Amino acid sequence: MKGVDMAIRAAAELIRSERAEFTVIGDGDERAALEKLARELDVKVTFTGMLPHSEAMSYFRRSDVLIFPSIREFGGGVVFEALSTGCVPIVSNFGGPGDIIRDKRVGFAVDMRGEKYTEATIKDILEKLDSHPELLSLMSRDGQRFAREELSWTSKALKMTAIMNWTLGLSPKPSFKAPREILD
Repeated sequence: MKGVDMAIRAAAELIRSERAEFTVIGDGDERAALEKLARELDVKVTFTGMLPHSEAMSYFRRSDVLIFPSIREFGGGVVFEALSTGCVPIVSNFGGPGDIIRDKRVGFAVDMRGEKYTEATIKDILEKLDSHPELLSLMSRDGQRFAREELSWTSKALKMTAIMNWTLGLSPKPSFKAPREILD
């Protein structure tokens, strides 16, 4: 499940009070059910359907938060893209997206303990960010820096080169931490 239904329910109060706008980018089998849910909750949700990459990135640049509670996404590419634009991600603490969001410095990783728990946790996070814009701003800046320093192709190439040189005995062990402490 992508978890968009949980995200809509979690954000409903903020949407109704016009303190937040909610846009669903993409399409799929769940769209009709999600549109029905939005009507039932009496919240305005914009459904864009599938978009070219450049348009999706434009939405990220205009957005403060990405809610991505999916348990089917292991790579987390959309989270990388959101971070690079300053969009603060709220993701499931499951697989790739949860691994990307470390120590809640650049986003939030929500434990998936059932729909009600997940919705309540996302709602609490959204309310915290809404009432503390300075926290949102700080996390946005830290996320952009993290994406640039840790997730860019240049950064990955430099890390791979350091690992290969160490493996070949050409240099000392790299000082950075690999995902899940692989080198230790």
